[in-house]
Amino acid sequence: MYNNTPCYVIILAAGSGTRFGGDTPKQFVHLDGVPIVAHGLSRFAANTHIDGIILVVSEYCDAYFDSPKLLTTIRGGQTRQESTYNGLLAVPPGDVIVVIHDGARPFVTDQDINAVISAAYHHNAATLAAPITDTVKLSDSNMSVIQTIDRQTLWLAQTPQAFRRQALMAAHETARLQNFVASDDCQLMENIGVSPKIIQGSTNNIKITHPTDLAFAEFLLKRGAT
Repeated sequence: MYNNTPCYVIILAAGSGTRFGGDTPKQFVHLDGVPIVAHGLSRFAANTHIDGIILVVSEYCDAYFDSPKLLTTIRGGQTRQESTYNGLLAVPPGDVIVVIHDGARPFVTDQDINAVISAAYHHNAATLAAPITDTVKLSDSNMSVIQTIDRQTLWLAQTPQAFRRQALMAAHETARLQNFVASDDCQLMENIGVSPKIIQGSTNNIKITHPTDLAFAEFLLKRGAT
């Protein structure tokens, strides 16, 4: 609970993980002896502001994650956006903060969770993001550079992202009426005229997408950098 406002997290773990390869979706591949998704779940379970957890999974998952804060495990949709909406319907009603987190990001910190919750409380929407450090080029269809983009205003969006429930529900309902598909929930908020607040996150808050990401995650754990 943040300033007497209940906070719930939706952990998205329904993806097929096709880019990772193999028969097991990446979020259920083991990292340090437990599924990747369980790392993030345990960090949210330990956070004092989080009142409850909704875990969104595919048919693949029949595992039970033991946490008193786990309110329910529900079935995801065909897309990330549908899975988030399904999770949102399971959030208790009222004036609450909803946090959205990728099940394949195991290293979210207490500091980052608290920061996005606080920003959502004051600004309706917030996202963790990392600044771009490489030079960014814009190309044409022939793969020729046509412009160098100023990277000072460019960010790589991460999760967790956090929102006032009423605002996020309005964004999802509007998108469903418009048949609008966004890449994340912040884009849905932008679609209804809300500008999410950016909170700079850690470069260690990686999303495991390829096998090399898993190797890097294991390296971070060995170094104690998470």
